[in-house]
Amino acid sequence: MDKKFFKNLLVLLAITLSFNNAVGQISFEKAYYFDNDKNRIDGFIKNIDWESNPTEFQFKTDLDAQFVTLSIESVSGFEIENQFKYFRSKVLIDRSSNAMSQLGYERNPSLKEETLFLKILIEGEYVLYEYVDQSLRRFFYGKKDMIPELLVYKRYKQNDNIIGTNQLYKQQIKNTISCDVITLKRLNSLNYEKSSLKKFFKEINNCFGNSTVVEYDKEKTKFNFYLKAGISTNSIQTAIDQVYEVNGLIGYRFGAELEFVFPFNKNKWAAVIDPNYRLVSNETSTSNGVDVTVEFSSLEFPIGLRHYFFLNDKSKLFLEAYTNIEFGFNPSLTVGTDKREGKAESNFSVGGGYNHKGKFSIGLRVETPQDILSNFVNIEGRFWSASLLVGLKL
Repeated sequence: MDKKFFKNLLVLLAITLSFNNAVGQISFEKAYYFDNDKNRIDGFIKNIDWESNPTEFQFKTDLDAQFVTLSIESVSGFEIENQFKYFRSKVLIDRSSNAMSQLGYERNPSLKEETLFLKILIEGEYVLYEYVDQSLRRFFYGKKDMIPELLVYKRYKQNDNIIGTNQLYKQQIKNTISCDVITLKRLNSLNYEKSSLKKFFKEINNCFGNSTVVEYDKEKTKFNFYLKAGISTNSIQTAIDQVYEVNGLIGYRFGAELEFVFPFNKNKWAAVIDPNYRLVSNETSTSNGVDVTVEFSSLEFPIGLRHYFFLNDKSKLFLEAYTNIEFGFNPSLTVGTDKREGKAESNFSVGGGYNHKGKFSIGLRVETPQDILSNFVNIEGRFWSASLLVGLKL
């Protein structure tokens, strides 16, 4: 049974992953860039929804052309229309870590000159920029057509027990921008994070009546709720006086799915919580005529990650993996006249499937073996399960 389970698991993974290069490509979208002489070149840029600020990108003059890779050295700025806009600038940046384990005792930023693509978040009389490099996140600001300046925020150790924070960014804004919304109370509530700064810079730009305020990078985490139902095929192997194995036990699952789709990487990643009630209730017999009764019901609470592979605007495939937490019910296994009340362990599962228009999904999920007799010493009840699941978005 172990070989059969893992063979099915490997087949599932291979089939789903094979679509990644074939159909999971991120598309080229209408865009333009400026070269070093400020000439605008229209075309199409491969939109991979960068989580970290890029240093290069792929560009086509039209969709049928071969792409070329353009680097930060040859591009002064680019925009994927109505989505993202990047501006190249030589700036002073502090790359000090804010992680607790890497804090130093220096309060002032350690500034180094670098040439970067800065993402424009708010554009108006004053521009708000963002730079992300993995865990590093910095914000810049400046009057339009001027060199951006780092908004300084730094955590540091005052001593071994006290952490200090340099929040110079508040004073920078107060000293350089004249606007009625910049009050002491408002600055005290201003956090060094994207949503807070974007809201504040929109308010600042509204001080200037002749300023057109443009907001980029508007996407937020999306929430989806599905009703789920499914049918499962299950197998069990146990050893009492000898080894008994039964396959093809039918079970049922009913529940819900809460999906949180992350805004980066073209909405291809999601966190999923999938609470469900499952029931396996079967009476059967082994090949040598021994009666076996399985009664297994549980509240299962899978928590995991899902990755989408887009086929087109309406269809997408997905691959997922979960940690499954079991609650509540005790499984019962009877072999012949020997009945045992067990206890199920938590386990893991992987799966894949198809989603249509974000409204309907169908998929296969395979679980790693559980020991449903884990409360007995020297007796195992190894339980395998594979489920066909359908979901309907509400």
